[in-house]
Amino acid sequence: MVDYNLAFKKPFSDFRKLIIGIVLNIIPIVNLISYGYILESSDIKRREQSDTMSEWEDFSGFFIKGLLSFIIILIYSIPVIIVGAIVLIVGLVPFLSQVTTIGPLGVQMEATPEIFSAYIPNIVAIIPLLIILLVLLLIVGYITPVAVLNYIKSDNFSEAFNFSQITKYIFTGDYIIVWLLSLVLNMVLVGLLSEIPILGTAIGSFISGMIGTSLIAGAMISIDKKN
Repeated sequence: MVDYNLAFKKPFSDFRKLIIGIVLNIIPIVNLISYGYILESSDIKRREQSDTMSEWEDFSGFFIKGLLSFIIILIYSIPVIIVGAIVLIVGLVPFLSQVTTIGPLGVQMEATPEIFSAYIPNIVAIIPLLIILLVLLLIVGYITPVAVLNYIKSDNFSEAFNFSQITKYIFTGDYIIVWLLSLVLNMVLVGLLSEIPILGTAIGSFISGMIGTSLIAGAMISIDKKN
């Protein structure tokens, strides 16, 4: 059974570790270190939930794990990228070519009712593609947390694509609940704290990432024990 209490306490178990994670999370590329740290703190390797975060001692290791996990997500996102590119080419490019002109003041946009009317067939054409894109985004967002933690659990990159293992987790009630909770938590925290310049998003994403990843790891640990 997932221990929600331990997951929610974890980011606040050591404020020094929390502050280091938030500071590193502010800086692009460097924030891969904080992502790797979140994954290492998830308890997936311990096979037992806890309310403690890892020590900040292997920065290069955290960076490599964060980078490889990002690559895993990128590979799973290939269908999303392809469909998204088609949506842009079919839907957006023709419209921009109609409304964009280059003049003395640089690039200018001028859209008339006639242009919008002529563009309606393009809008209709991309609606099915937008639906497919949304479905693919949901599928990728649903599968990749388990795929990444499956890699972290074994330190074996190929385990991120071990679909027999992944399906063992993702079709369970425990996982559905923690995935939804982590998604809502991320949206709420990042949404609220993003009003704070520079720090807000870093704080929200680090805390919600730590809690959400620990919840998902907890669900995976619980499922493993049941089996």
